[in-house]
Amino acid sequence: MKMAQSRRAQPGTDLEVDLMILDYLLYMATKALLEEQVARREDEEELNLSELPLQMVNSFLRMFKHRHQDPVPETARFRLRLLKFSTLYGRRLSANATTPLPAELEALRQTHRRRAEEWWDAALPSQGNFADPVFQDRLPRSERRTSTTSLDHSESTALADLVPMFVALSAARSELQDTDAANITTQWMELAGEFMLQAALEQCLVYGTGSASKLREIFSWGWRPSPTQVAWDDERTVNHMFCEEGRAREVEGWAKIRREYVEMLTPPQGVPLLTHLQNLTAQLPLDRFEGELLNFVHALQEGQDVPVLVQLENGQVTGLTARETEALKQRIRMPF
Repeated sequence: MKMAQSRRAQPGTDLEVDLMILDYLLYMATKALLEEQVARREDEEELNLSELPLQMVNSFLRMFKHRHQDPVPETARFRLRLLKFSTLYGRRLSANATTPLPAELEALRQTHRRRAEEWWDAALPSQGNFADPVFQDRLPRSERRTSTTSLDHSESTALADLVPMFVALSAARSELQDTDAANITTQWMELAGEFMLQAALEQCLVYGTGSASKLREIFSWGWRPSPTQVAWDDERTVNHMFCEEGRAREVEGWAKIRREYVEMLTPPQGVPLLTHLQNLTAQLPLDRFEGELLNFVHALQEGQDVPVLVQLENGQVTGLTARETEALKQRIRMPF
């Protein structure tokens, strides 16, 4: 009986310990996913490093929600966002346990269609109107699904579904920064612009749904002067990210970069649309973009504080002396 008691945390530390465990599990699951994707890119190996960590996260989250009514700290919520994005992006081309149900995907798409419509209703004239022919017509049916990968749009997670998650994840990271510097950099704008372009190319060449409304939805991002309507939970956070610090206007550079990526979709005079889009995929290969996106996600992971339990495993917690670190181990009754 004494041994059982010795393995339990001291009274009043249950929530603290559970938050440490949650932070640890989220970190390790994301780490496994990233290692999995790096191995796939470098060695073309189909390693399955993340299945068990993801199962552990799901199981612990259910237990955590049952035990605690307290809101999860922003840092833990950010880690959960990062894990969700990494999972859906890394596993989007194959059906698996993490693939959203078709009904969930459709609900998500409806939400972002409404968001895009509201954004364009309030957009400044400089945002453009998608009047070019490429945005007015779909590809002919005979030219659809030219990719070697045939995907069911109703059941697979498209890049267009992940663009909102990417933007919201970036905005959440921006909110966590303790700085008055610009919220987004030119490097991020270029990455975001190409993400939207790659999503548009996929819609045209893989799913055959490159309509004006769909492409406009993909590129519907930027600052809104007065977002009175809120189509989704992250609306205000995202709008704040696109607002220049201390001024009621869009952050400098985004409108230009965004427009440049939009204009890439318009074929030169005399070049068939399909030929132009295929040439564009050769000039901007998806594999290279995915490498840059993977680096970005890795930077988000490494930009967070290392979980306390990882630090305890290594024998030292940042900001604590060796004696204080040992006292923490004893207080929460960790076995290492």
